[in-house]
Amino acid sequence: MFLETDSVFQYWIGESEIPTGLLTDYFHLADGQPLIKRIQGIIESGEPELLKLSPRFSNTPFSRVITIIRPEKQLSGEHLVLELYPINEDYDVTQPFQNSQTMELFNSVTDFIFLCAPDHTINMANAATKAIYNTREEILGRKCYQVIHSRDTPCPDCPLPDTLASEHVKIREYFDQNLQEHMETKIYPQTDKMGMIQGFTVFYRVVSPRHQEERHSLQRKKLHALHQMASGIAHDFSNQLTVILGRLQLVKTLVEDQTILSNLSVIEDAASESSEIVQRLQDFSRQRRRANGEDIHQVDLETLTQEAMEFVRPRVERRMKRRGIFINLKIRAEDVPPVYGNRENLLKVMINLLTNAVDSLDVGGVITVSLRRSRKYTEVSVSDTGRGMSAEIIEKIFDPFFTTKGDRGTGLGLSEVYGIVQRHNGSINVESSPGEGSTFTVRIPAG
Repeated sequence: MFLETDSVFQYWIGESEIPTGLLTDYFHLADGQPLIKRIQGIIESGEPELLKLSPRFSNTPFSRVITIIRPEKQLSGEHLVLELYPINEDYDVTQPFQNSQTMELFNSVTDFIFLCAPDHTINMANAATKAIYNTREEILGRKCYQVIHSRDTPCPDCPLPDTLASEHVKIREYFDQNLQEHMETKIYPQTDKMGMIQGFTVFYRVVSPRHQEERHSLQRKKLHALHQMASGIAHDFSNQLTVILGRLQLVKTLVEDQTILSNLSVIEDAASESSEIVQRLQDFSRQRRRANGEDIHQVDLETLTQEAMEFVRPRVERRMKRRGIFINLKIRAEDVPPVYGNRENLLKVMINLLTNAVDSLDVGGVITVSLRRSRKYTEVSVSDTGRGMSAEIIEKIFDPFFTTKGDRGTGLGLSEVYGIVQRHNGSINVESSPGEGSTFTVRIPAG
């Protein structure tokens, strides 16, 4: 039953007041399916849906009406809000693109562009879209959510209904699981001579590079702020530890009781470990410039990788013995040129990445280090078959003091790695998903 209608709807159906009767007295689904059943499904799901209806009354020039049906959660009971948009089926959404010059321009654009009807049907697509999505099957005549998102129903956050309702361009960003890229969508409404929306021009653009640069920019700002904070903390803490260690050594020379000496040694070991953490904070906060660095030399990354693997091998053996698992360390090296850098710092990068890979193998697996040349860079990838990481963790993985190891981790390892790579004018990226392992890729300019 109708509770409230606007004057346009009342004009359509020839009534001056709120109409009586049922929705099905005035409309039916264009495809002939039961309308009540579809409406019940919308109520149960709580999600809006776009339907193509045919009016049962004859005083409208339109034979089809696109209807957005939204469950109204603010009202008690099962109430729906219907937004009705008449469609002129004689209107051709491809008409503006039918001359040869426009088509040539249309197909030369590298963004994905397609034209679709208000019911999501793709009527036309440029060459870039067909090159990507026609690999499965012909896309014309199919729904955009089937082609782009591999769905059987419209996307819950689809901007098309909002464009239809507002008549304004809608912009949305999302991560495409099929393409593994960050995408930006722009939907432009197409109107007929009467100003009624009859279709849409949809633009899809890959914006992953922008996302990556924004992430790197944010990371640099975080590191800059934490460099300053860590420097002050490390300096003050180091002074206190120097006093503690000095007094401990003095007290040990004055004590003969073995029990007391043993306890003092435990304290001394803890203070020494704390001193190592302070050293890491100092290393983290120290901003070294490559240009005038005395410790910058040519570094053979293959030799350095072998050295790092030998360094972590005892950790691998302990983990295998303690957990009863098998871990295989492998290296695949092309003939790569050396890089200019600080050997000690680059070794620290490799040890950190390998150590994290070992710690991710809860039930054993394989760690593979690959070296290759990529244009002007020497590229090193450390891949593991471990537990992997979610997208939320990947976003924070290089943040200082962020750790997934609980009390066993300081959260400085990958922050140090990121800072070292940045100081070498390089880049580091990570690819991972839960249960699928992880791959960290470092690129350093070739020497």
